[in-house]
Amino acid sequence: MSFRAMTHLHVDAATRIEHEGHPLDAWHAEAFRDAVAALRTYVCRVAVEPASGVVGYAVVSLATDQGDLQNLTVRADRRRQGLGRRLLDDALGEVAGRGVREVFLEVRHDNAAAIGLYASYGFNATGRRRNYYARGVDAVLMRLALGGHASGGDLR
Repeated sequence: MSFRAMTHLHVDAATRIEHEGHPLDAWHAEAFRDAVAALRTYVCRVAVEPASGVVGYAVVSLATDQGDLQNLTVRADRRRQGLGRRLLDDALGEVAGRGVREVFLEVRHDNAAAIGLYASYGFNATGRRRNYYARGVDAVLMRLALGGHASGGDLR
């Protein structure tokens, strides 16, 4: 398994994983292409296995010393194996290396696994956006001060 910068060569695989994991509100290939092309304002990372290619990705938008975790998705057959944690570690390390001091995100209120992962890193819930994803599907807003990272990962 290796973690590396997402390139245009990874976009099709990331888009397939995205549509499998988020059929109602999936990013389209163009959104990934735009993020990959905007190296100054995005950090886009992929997890790649030699035998099966891209198995997950993370996209973080940047604004001065703040980041917004836009997307973190692991291929369905690779979930619950620690890959999301490793991808999050990798992405947070990359943004910390670019001077980011705090990271924000929105997560579906009914995604207990993701909320648990983020909370284990020290992300704190700061609010809620009603009907953010769809009617009756709220977003929990979360924030992490990178100095407060709790997983013990390498955040440079």
